[in-house]
This record gives sequence, C-alpha cells and structure tokens, in this order.
Amino acid sequence: MEEWFTKLLEKYFPAQLQEKIKNYLKGSSQQCKLEEIRLRANRPAMLVFSDKDEILNYQVELNDLQKVMSLISENSVYSYQHEINRGFITVTGGHRVGIVGRTYLKSGEIQTIRDVSGINFRIAREIKGAGKKLVDKLIDKRINSFLNTLLIGPPGCGKTTILRDLTRLLSTGNKSFDRTFKITLIDERSEISGSVRGIPQKEIGLRTDVLDGCPKAKGMMMAVRAMSPEIIVTDEIGTKEDINAVKEAMNSGVKLLLSIHGDSYETLLKRPGIPELLHDGAIEKLVILSRRRGPGTIETIRDNKNVLKQSSNENKKLTVNI
Repeated sequence: MEEWFTKLLEKYFPAQLQEKIKNYLKGSSQQCKLEEIRLRANRPAMLVFSDKDEILNYQVELNDLQKVMSLISENSVYSYQHEINRGFITVTGGHRVGIVGRTYLKSGEIQTIRDVSGINFRIAREIKGAGKKLVDKLIDKRINSFLNTLLIGPPGCGKTTILRDLTRLLSTGNKSFDRTFKITLIDERSEISGSVRGIPQKEIGLRTDVLDGCPKAKGMMMAVRAMSPEIIVTDEIGTKEDINAVKEAMNSGVKLLLSIHGDSYETLLKRPGIPELLHDGAIEKLVILSRRRGPGTIETIRDNKNVLKQSSNENKKLTVNI
C-alpha cells in the first residue's frame, strides 16, 4: 500500500474503518483503481473503483461521520464554513471530501450543511504525463503560441487530471516545443491544484499562479488586470458570467485552456452561451474525452474551424433536402 494512502487513512478515518480498508486492499493491485471512499449513515462503507464498487463489512454510524468531519476540519468546523457551504472540503494531498446532509438557506443562499448524513472522499491522483501526448497538438508551431482549447467530457472522464498535467507542461516546458508560458489557474473548487489554505498540493508548474476558491468569472478578470498571464486555465465553465469573462480575456490577448461537461460537440450546442463561444471561432481546439478505455481516453482532437465548416456544409445539405 502506498505511503501517501496510508497517511490519508490514518489522518482522516476512524481506527476500525482504517483497518477494514487496509485489510481489503492489502496485497491487492486495486488501490491504483480506487476513486472514492463513500460513507453513508447507517449503511455499509463502500469503496468505489474505476471498474466496480466494493461494500465493506463495516456499518457507518453517525458518530463515525462526526469524527471524520472533526478531522477534516481540524477540529474547527466553523473555520471551514465557507468550504462546507460549497459542499466539500479539500484536505492535504488535494483530495476533495464531499459532504451531504441538511442544508440551511438564507435569502436563497446556502449558509451551512448540518446533520451530515454522507461523506465522499474523492481520491486525487496526480498523473504526470497524462497530457504529454496532447500538449504538442495544442501549440501553433508557426508562431510558437498556444491555441485556445476546450476539453469536453462527462464527469469522471479525467478532464481535471489532464488539465492539471497540461498546465504543468505548459508552465515548466516540454521537449516538443521551444517555450514556456506564464499561467494563472482559476481553481474555484481547489480541485486542479488541490490547494490547502492557498498552497497548491499538486505540481502545476514553475510559472503558474493560483487563485484558489475564486469564482471563475471574477478570477479571469482579476488575472487579466493583475497577473499578466499568457494562458488562463480553469475548469468546468458553463454560466453566462463564465462565457462573458472568457470572451473578455480572449479580447485582452490572453489564451485560454478550459474544460466543460458534455459528451459530444452536439450536446454543447444545446447549452446556453456555448454556441456563441464556439461559432465565433474563439475556441481553436476541441478535445473530446471519455471513459471508454478508462478515464482520460481521448476520443478526438478537432480543429474548431473545420468543425464549423463541416456543420455549415451539413446545414446547407439539410436545407436542400428539405
């Protein structure tokens, strides 16, 4: 069992549950496939692997959940109230701990989550080299410039892992291109950098600055005004504010590396604001990901201009047929 994983268990899990997990994984190669540890009140603890779920012989009690909450908040739930309001706490190592229970609202905004009934440890893995085959295709070799890129894929397909490694490669440098880039990473959910108290836990490159826990739209504008980035990186855009900020950043001469939920180019066209971003040619490269051969499967890498041209031709054909 890897040392970092043993430390994770010993730091955040009740002793008896630690032993159950260790005994299940002992002498097994399954740890590398472990994605989540799920704890639900009055139900068995569950290990979620990339290819199966495993129910442990351990009934999770409310006091187990209370113990875990105390450990992940360093015995001060109040000091982590902002993170809890967002539904998760990021712990040392960049692992995100999702929290569910009874939510309390004020003026339509979540104030806190109490009576915690479930906790989900999402295991963060830093896979160096995950973006190595891709990064070379996102550089315009003629002018040695990065191409505005959108990663598309459903949840759990490896978007964040690839986004993190691309950030590292572009910031630190790679043999396949002759330059490095100043990068500002807008990490709203602390998932890419795995920051804890503002300090990145994951390797994101020598020339990368992080705005941790910052809303994407606000963060992009802060970066443009104050950090002079050559590339802005952020995860899971989607709101109208995000789209407007992306356009403004591009108009300021900054390149962008973005991701979004979706399983195809066609599904993106159904989302508010996205068609406008795609059709004006601001996005230059589209990378479609899946889990078909495991997380991080690259299905296609497309030049957006060619996609737009193809769509236009298909529309013309459709008009003729009608």
